[in-house]
Amino acid sequence: MDADVSRGHLQTFLARREHTIDDLTDQIAGSFGEPELVVAAGSVQQGFGNEESDVDLLVFVDAQVTNIPISSHVLGLPVDINYLSLDWTRSVDELLATPGYDGVLVNRTDWKDSLRRFQRVGRLAVSLPLAGDDKWLAWQAALAAPVTEYAVHWWSREALRQRTAARMLRDTDPRLAAQRYCDAGLAALEIAAARVGELYVGAKWILAKLQRSAAPELSDTYRFLTTTPVRAGEAKGYNDAVEDILQSLHPFPADPVVQFALMPDVERSEIRGRTLLHRWGTRGVESTAAGFGDSGDDRVIWRGPASALDDETVLLARQGLVWLSITDGEQA
Repeated sequence: MDADVSRGHLQTFLARREHTIDDLTDQIAGSFGEPELVVAAGSVQQGFGNEESDVDLLVFVDAQVTNIPISSHVLGLPVDINYLSLDWTRSVDELLATPGYDGVLVNRTDWKDSLRRFQRVGRLAVSLPLAGDDKWLAWQAALAAPVTEYAVHWWSREALRQRTAARMLRDTDPRLAAQRYCDAGLAALEIAAARVGELYVGAKWILAKLQRSAAPELSDTYRFLTTTPVRAGEAKGYNDAVEDILQSLHPFPADPVVQFALMPDVERSEIRGRTLLHRWGTRGVESTAAGFGDSGDDRVIWRGPASALDDETVLLARQGLVWLSITDGEQA
């Protein structure tokens, strides 16, 4: 988005409350010294905000801070001020230097941490600079290209992960598979949005991003994806349709290399030559296979091409006992 358009969104939002951008930046405390960079990074400056939205500021300072948002209501509207140490910029540069997805998101915690970092970097890349040193203003301005590349990679792997899960479920639980196909399709739409510069991360903004970008024709695709059926018979047709949609949106490999790790609350018990893997004592899978479910510190129990999955690992996945991640998004 053009900086002037972004500034206009913020100014209009503030003007309705009889405030200016200077009023906004006056809320920044001087406790940590003079800010090196100040940007507006929320939905308001992106044009997605509503009357109840808050204004998000990222304030980079040359000091050690906790990175905890501090809310201000002095202006009669919520302003969330996030103080960030300049040291954090190095983590941004390191994040963008590597794909940061393949082989490292072994469990759900890793995935959530990766998404959280990605969200912050994505918002920073499309933020509106309000003040700062020339060095840091130039650094922020240069983020768009590498963040776009990172976003396309991240969402392509996420779409592939969800599609792989959907394919495992579609024959035995088509309704749950439909949910996974929906998530895969939404991730694929994020790829399309990222390619035209829409890097602001947040599922609720996908349609708005598509409508104003160079991909407005995908709005109908979004609406179809988000009408996931609740009847098994309808789900089968939906799943077939989403398979076709995914192939039209992005060239996904047919047989990626994947891995499965036990969920953190899964317990393993051995009794009389049989092994039981169970979650909360309510859902489980029993096996006579030697070493079934035996894993190391990372709790990974299987790794290989998706086409080579054994029946027991698939059953564990269907019972929600394992976390699926992509080890290599290329063809196995």
